Amino acid sequence: MSNCGWPWLLILVFVGLARPAGAQPLTAPWPVTDGAPPQQQDLPGWHCTQALALPGPGRQVAACRRTGGQASAELRLLQVDRSSAGAPHLHELARLRDANQARLHLFTARPPCPAGAAACLDGLLLVDQRDESSCYGTQVLVLPAGRPARALGFINELRGGQDEAGACIGPWAQVGAVSGGALIHLPGPLMLAGRDAALNSLAAVGVRYRIAAARPVLKRQVLPVR
Repeated sequence: MSNCGWPWLLILVFVGLARPAGAQPLTAPWPVTDGAPPQQQDLPGWHCTQALALPGPGRQVAACRRTGGQASAELRLLQVDRSSAGAPHLHELARLRDANQARLHLFTARPPCPAGAAACLDGLLLVDQRDESSCYGTQVLVLPAGRPARALGFINELRGGQDEAGACIGPWAQVGAVSGGALIHLPGPLMLAGRDAALNSLAAVGVRYRIAAARPVLKRQVLPVR
């Protein structure tokens, strides 16, 4: 064999070694829809700051506050089910603690779940939450096919770039399908809040969260420095 082939072989070896152990490549990223202020406020007793349509007819998710003199200022995440007749049916998905603002990012599964699928995800919802001064995390909600949406937990990583240090990760997150579920990929640079609330840079190329469709939980994996 000619020696001219060895440089290419070495390059392939080094590329293979550079891939973080256990990392799964994303398939085609799921499309994302960002929430927006609703054009009309048609939920009596509520004022909503963000809303977007969920997969399936007549379903919506909205971040809202109760109205009225004795109402709490706490933001709540609501699922709104609308039918052709009658008032919308509301289901509270989560209370957004001391969030002053919330931004919704819906990642819709592609291809969609087949009819009657027992363990499949219609999509994932990321809810960036921030108080008056800064972001303090991103809540993850899962949309299992044929079942109600539900909250899974928090992503505590924040964006670590110079211009956006400390920003919520939602605008940079990528979601795609893997065998048996979905994967959330957070590209670096990233930061985490320490015990003294100071932001510390993560020495990693990124962080991934694996979510199994059959039993959805957040499984965190830090991708090491190459």
